[in-house]
Amino acid sequence: VEEKPKIGLALAGGSITAANICGSTMRGFQQQRIMIDGEERPAMDAFDYTSGLSGGNFPNLMYAFATDTTSDEILDADGINDPTQITAEALREVPEKSMFAQFTKTIIPTVLRAMAGSFVFGWEFWPQVVYCKCGVSITILGQQAPLCFYSCIQSQTTKMS
Repeated sequence: VEEKPKIGLALAGGSITAANICGSTMRGFQQQRIMIDGEERPAMDAFDYTSGLSGGNFPNLMYAFATDTTSDEILDADGINDPTQITAEALREVPEKSMFAQFTKTIIPTVLRAMAGSFVFGWEFWPQVVYCKCGVSITILGQQAPLCFYSCIQSQTTKMS
């Protein structure tokens, strides 16, 4: 039996601009339907791996760790496609489950929290910005915890060992 080749999607870096471009690229793949194993599915499902650098990590993490949502919701597959329809009002109405809802909000509070965490707890600055801005969370002892909280615990546990 011949193994099918693995396909990856690499998402470039460049801060919040790259996050928007990479998220939009992922959204385009989500909207495009292709045949996979005899079934029509979003082209995004064809990727075995996704990788992000810097700003490309925002959509990559949001997509990979999304909970309580679907791929169509996180990528806002039914959202605006025509750039002439993008208005300030339309940006205020981006669905909350969409990753683009985070991209339309200011990053200043997230940066300030990450700075405070760096100074007070010794957290690494950039991972805190990415994790907290993306809203990525994991389960610790049956409770949802923001990944920035987990990163702090992991960092403290590592320091104590």
